[in-house]
Amino acid sequence: MIKEVLFTVVAILLSFCAMVYCEIMVFQTSSLFGQLVYLICTGFICLGNFIYFTTRLGYLKRRQEYTPTAEEDLEKYYRTDFHLPSLTFLVPSYKEEMHVVKQTLLSSALQDYPNRKVVLLIDDPHNPNNPQDREKLEETRGLPTTIAAELAPVHQKLTDAFDQFISRKKSETIQLLEEHQILAQLHRYVAEWFINLSKQYDPSCHIDKTFIDLNVNPRLNIHLAKVNEALAIKWSLDDLEREYSYLRSLFNVQISFFERKKYQNLSHAPNKAMNLNSYLNLMGKSYSEDMTDKGEAVLVEQPCGRGSLYFPDSDYIAMLDADTILTHHYAIQLVHIMEKTENHKIAVVQTPYSAFPNSPNNLERIAGATTDVLYITHQGFTLFNATFWVGANALVRKIALDEIAETFHERGYNLTKYIQDNTVIEDTESSVDLVDKGWKLYNHPERLSYSATPHDFGSLLIQRRRWANGGLLIIPKLFRYLIRRPWSFHRMIETLFRFHYLFSLTAMMFVVPALTIYSFISYEYSKATILLSLPYFWLYGRDLSFVGYSFKDLFKVIALNLLLFPINCAGVIKSIHQAVTGKQTPFCRTPKIAGRTSVPKIYNIITVAMICLSLITFIWNIFQNGWVETGLFALFMVVPFLYGTVVFMGWKNIWADCRV
Repeated sequence: MIKEVLFTVVAILLSFCAMVYCEIMVFQTSSLFGQLVYLICTGFICLGNFIYFTTRLGYLKRRQEYTPTAEEDLEKYYRTDFHLPSLTFLVPSYKEEMHVVKQTLLSSALQDYPNRKVVLLIDDPHNPNNPQDREKLEETRGLPTTIAAELAPVHQKLTDAFDQFISRKKSETIQLLEEHQILAQLHRYVAEWFINLSKQYDPSCHIDKTFIDLNVNPRLNIHLAKVNEALAIKWSLDDLEREYSYLRSLFNVQISFFERKKYQNLSHAPNKAMNLNSYLNLMGKSYSEDMTDKGEAVLVEQPCGRGSLYFPDSDYIAMLDADTILTHHYAIQLVHIMEKTENHKIAVVQTPYSAFPNSPNNLERIAGATTDVLYITHQGFTLFNATFWVGANALVRKIALDEIAETFHERGYNLTKYIQDNTVIEDTESSVDLVDKGWKLYNHPERLSYSATPHDFGSLLIQRRRWANGGLLIIPKLFRYLIRRPWSFHRMIETLFRFHYLFSLTAMMFVVPALTIYSFISYEYSKATILLSLPYFWLYGRDLSFVGYSFKDLFKVIALNLLLFPINCAGVIKSIHQAVTGKQTPFCRTPKIAGRTSVPKIYNIITVAMICLSLITFIWNIFQNGWVETGLFALFMVVPFLYGTVVFMGWKNIWADCRV
């Protein structure tokens, strides 16, 4: 740990020296305008390096200070006399694959948290015309019932055992030896259930293996260890009651689904935020179904308890993407953090998701590596109170959502919006809304959630273009937060980190072409640009090793980021278009299909053009001007481009997509 801190400090010093060299060099070799442009570009690169190095130090500090929660602190949640906060898992879904959704629902339903509900928010068209869509929708609707049916017999057996124990306790007929034997049999029964569950999945599939490793094997080991503990006859009467209560809670979960598009007076806006908002607005209220004159279904609010439909309220809401798998102690760990007295102003606690490990798909693996390294940055953000809500998973305090709720109109109805959908990165904008109201966001240092990474370039394009779209639109709201009185130095530092997070892709759309042009013009510029980048890439490669990859994967990450550059630019351009025209960008969901998603022709053309431009520049510099050094810079652009095009996109796929 000390070694990594020293490496980070060295990288900061090297970046500072490179920046000084750039300033000296540019004043000797360029016009006033060229000096200004180059200094602005290199200045933003240096700022990015500083943010990355500083958050890395923050991550190392938090990692060193982190102490896992003791089991004794969590045992109180299984006491029958403990007031347990309620928790509802919301899983928004749109035309997902069944096995993907089932794993998410199971990992939520099997949480080590007694007072929980799981709701699948189906966003498919309510009455699809396509027969295949109708069949898939019916399967999705039936999924919660199927899972509930799998859990019900186990829950009933464990509940009966708890009730019988309480009855024996009241009648004072407890025999400690007999109770220990009963508990050993119950734990063995649960262990066998998890063994049978694991047989439903293919351990050769990296996603199925992750599900087994996170939700089956740990539970299996726990219950087998409990069998040995019970047979050792070491538990007191209170311990016995807690064990019975723990077993009863394991499968005690309500699983249901809800379709907002069934009702005319709920939002039909095609995005994840409004799918969540529609259900959040119903919670804690009672409704009856009614029909309009046009034969459309609507929900009519009724006095509490009098409606045919009741949506229970909840202290905490866990929002999960439909391709997210949680560790079995995700809920109890994060609720425990929220319930600490000193954390009463934390609105969102999360563990920024990790990619599923050991993917055999090269693109999925490298794209997942960029996500996993970003985990380090997010952990560092928390040290500076600059955490952003990352939408794949989060545990949110319901009263915090109530505080940022807004009323809006859609199709003549008054509706409530908790999570903003002004941009396609709704979680990022809501982060600023929450901090503006005095709430905090927190990243838990332990890895507790894993989400899918697109396995083909077409799907990755849609995901990363959406990620790049919206940051520019949130900046005015961030500045309003900054200038709000009373002013604070800590808020200025926090805003600097948040601003860079929101603005970096926009800046890079101009910085990268400018520095590339300068590097092609002069060897001095080329050398300065490389010197600025080396400390960053050195630590990035080390961080790849930190999160389970290899330093050699750095080349592949660079290749992928070069391919993603025009995609990020497209996302930024969409933000600018929305800012100028006021026309909101449609929400494009990441496809989660077994096949390949085609890449739009324009992106293929741009990729090939960038390769050709770099190659032509390389040849021209060498054979016309003799600038071998700048020609080599162009070559360093060509090689990653060619590698990424061949490995991540594929010439056959490019040709097929261009012919469409």
